[in-house]
Amino acid sequence: MINLLPPTRKKSYQYANKNVTLRNWILLLIVAIVGTYLIGAIGVNKLNNSSNSYKRTIASSELNYQQQNLDVTQKQVQDISNNLRLAAKVLGQEMQFSQILKQISASIPDKAKLSGLNISKTQGAIDITASAPDYGTATQLQVNLSDKNNKVFSKADIVNITCNNSSRDKSLPCTVTVKAQFINKGKQS
Repeated sequence: MINLLPPTRKKSYQYANKNVTLRNWILLLIVAIVGTYLIGAIGVNKLNNSSNSYKRTIASSELNYQQQNLDVTQKQVQDISNNLRLAAKVLGQEMQFSQILKQISASIPDKAKLSGLNISKTQGAIDITASAPDYGTATQLQVNLSDKNNKVFSKADIVNITCNNSSRDKSLPCTVTVKAQFINKGKQS
């Protein structure tokens, strides 16, 4: 095919084709820039929202953690402190359990039975529970523990005496609980 158009018109068509191509590339580039900007803006917005959400969650969790564990931690610290105080006191008194048991067994009156021991952590004392056939035998335990020749206990007090004739063991109807205070070795000469 032969193109019989004048050269000026031919050049105009060439420039028109180049302009259409250039316009298409510019539109495509604008769409790409706007798309990239939108994707970036949406991503930054989502990251900011997630960051703020996590900050709120962390602040709430820290507040809950502080509220819930503060009392527990204080109790644990107090328990540890009490245990260390007791350990220091027992070590300072240099008590041996064999001496304690030996003194208790020597203090139990005839016909009475030892039924329980409980060491008091904070008071430096031991609770002794025994069964006895009568009231007199039950009180004799306190008298024997508070004897002046006793080298383990400084004093002993009756906490409770109960006598019940309807108990299962008719031979030992009375139960006595005595709190015996340990001797403080620092005061002893």
